[in-house]
Amino acid sequence: MPDFDQSITTFSSRDRQACQEKLSSLLEQESKVIFAYAHISARWWKVDLNHDRVRNLAPHNPGFTVVELVVVIVLLGILSVYAVPRFVGVASFERSGFYQETVSAARYANRLAVGRGDEVSIRFNPNGYELLYKDGIRLPEQGHPVSSNTRTDLTVTSTDVTLPHDVTFDALGRCQDCNGTLTISVEGRDMTIYEETGYVDTSI
Repeated sequence: MPDFDQSITTFSSRDRQACQEKLSSLLEQESKVIFAYAHISARWWKVDLNHDRVRNLAPHNPGFTVVELVVVIVLLGILSVYAVPRFVGVASFERSGFYQETVSAARYANRLAVGRGDEVSIRFNPNGYELLYKDGIRLPEQGHPVSSNTRTDLTVTSTDVTLPHDVTFDALGRCQDCNGTLTISVEGRDMTIYEETGYVDTSI
């Protein structure tokens, strides 16, 4: 019959060995968990530090730089020179400007005749106009429209007379060559000169 104390000793040695193996296994698993947690924590802290670094480097007052503003201004200039005229034609502005210029020249001739007390004429031709004194001398340039030169792109017409035609204002401002009324068309827009007063009307 085996000794009781020896059985206890044998059992205790086996149990101690099993416990040691179990403890070693648990320690190994725990070390793996700790290592994994430490690795994840290190990566998280690295990302967080990088985020803080980027946040600290970000400008507090964001805005446009001088280079960006210069580029925008240059692009706007290019658009205004090349792109805008394609959508908004300048021909209509030129026609309107030439019409207003011709009307101003006729009115100036009327006022100048009254002011000088002598005849002043405006000669209408198919491509423009020019202002003349009584003796046919062309008026000098003095800040007023006295000649349109020759405009081949714009036309002047009339249903009342054949152009070229001289419209002469006397010292009282009356139109001597209007036959009641004289209508001149500049690019399809009419102006009417009245004989008795020499008034240049654009409302018709």
